[in-house]
Amino acid sequence: MERTVNSTAHEIGGNISYWIGLRGTNQHDLSIQAGIREETLSRIISGTQMPGTETLINIARALRIPLSALQPKELDQYGNISVDFLQLKKG
Repeated sequence: MERTVNSTAHEIGGNISYWIGLRGTNQHDLSIQAGIREETLSRIISGTQMPGTETLINIARALRIPLSALQPKELDQYGNISVDFLQLKKG
């Protein structure tokens, strides 16, 4: 079954929400620390807006977590790709 952007956005938003709770912070403070508008963060968390890579990096930094903690579970498989294979693909 093909994964939709909506389901990916919802999973990313859920992951961010989880870490907000775990870190004991709130959306307002996180938006300031990540350098994004609070309204944007709210839409990302609700899954109605897909965040860009730079935004995700800023959120992960603000939460002091690895970027991979925010990625959807289905992308975990890509963490196991051989570095040698990736180098072959570049050239």
